[in-house]
Parts: sequence; C-alpha cells; structure tokens
Amino acid sequence: MTKEKTREVVGVFDSEEALQGAVDELMVSGFNLSNLSLLGAMDPLYAHNHQSVREIEDDPEAPLTAYADPDSRFEAESVIGGGFIYLGAMVAALAVISRGGEMANAIPGVVIAVIIGGFLGFIVSRILEWNHKSRVLDQFKRGGLPLWVKVTDMAHYQRACRILVKHNASDVHQHELPDIKFDFSGGVSRKMSFLNNHYIQAFLPSLKGKAVKSD
Repeated sequence: MTKEKTREVVGVFDSEEALQGAVDELMVSGFNLSNLSLLGAMDPLYAHNHQSVREIEDDPEAPLTAYADPDSRFEAESVIGGGFIYLGAMVAALAVISRGGEMANAIPGVVIAVIIGGFLGFIVSRILEWNHKSRVLDQFKRGGLPLWVKVTDMAHYQRACRILVKHNASDVHQHELPDIKFDFSGGVSRKMSFLNNHYIQAFLPSLKGKAVKSD
C-alpha cells in the first residue's frame, strides 16, 4: 500500500481582510489552525534571494509561521502591557517595604511605577504591532499575503481551493510537501548525556572487563 503524500494548497491575498475571511471559513469547514501557515520573518539573505511571493509559494525552505488572528495579537499585547504595570507596582511596593516602610508610604512609589510600567508596556506593544505591519507591508511589496493550507485528501483539497478562490486569492494551487527525515543518530540530548562524557567512555571498558571476570 503506497503512502499518500502530504499536500498543501497555497493562495495569495491582496488584503488582510480577504485572508481573514478565508481563514474564518476554513475554520468552520473542518480545518484546524495547525493546518494553516503564513509567511514569517525572512532573514536578509533569504529576502534578497526571493523578491517575489511567487518564488516563495512552493519553496520548502520558506520561513513559515503559525497563523495568529488579530484577537490573539491584541490579547498578547494586552498581557504584555498589564505585565509591565504589575511588575512595576510589585517592585516599587517591595522596595519600600524591604526598607522598613509601611504599605501606605509605598503608594506614591507604586503609582509612579505603574505609570512607568504602563508606558513601557505601551511601547513594547506598539513595537510588536509595528513589526506585524512592516512584515505585512513587505509581503504586499512582493506580491501579496500567502496562505498555506495542509490538506489530507482530495475532498480537503477541493474544499480549500474553493474557499481560497471565493475570497479572491490568486494563484491558488497545490504542491507536495517533502518527506521529513528524522535523525536518530542523536542530537543535543545525546551530546549532553552523562554516558557520552569522554571520561565515562574511557572508564566503561574497564567496567565491562570487571563484569566479565566476575561471571
């Protein structure tokens, strides 16, 4: 029995709204978020060698990233902003109390720390938003916003193509994904293993010899 190849459907959108509409319909049509990928941040060399989205669509080495909807990005920015405010308040309060001051005396410092923390959180959230917008703008300059959708069979393929075309995606087509080759020869864990230490390796033969003699 031949193993069925994993395939992807890819299409390019000319607006974030159209892409979001396609994603929403894919989600209610049986696709999972893990099936969806966007173009992630490109390193300078890759970006220089791939000036057009058309050159990236079928590239197995393309830097893909998981899809994150606008609500998730907003929640992440809110958590970061709130985290800075909380951290600033706690640091200010602990600083006053650790010096023998009372909680009431810590209130002015806490207020100042909250303002500073809120400002820092706002700056970080704006940086994240700017990074997102700059990446989207860069993709528009290269031809649009690509969306990759993993499909498992012909029914999924036809459904994905129909949805992408419905939401005005261009150059909708499919390609096969290369087989993933897993390296079983060891990795970081093996290199850090206690038994892989060269002192232990040198000592093991003597242990084996003693075991043989004892038998």
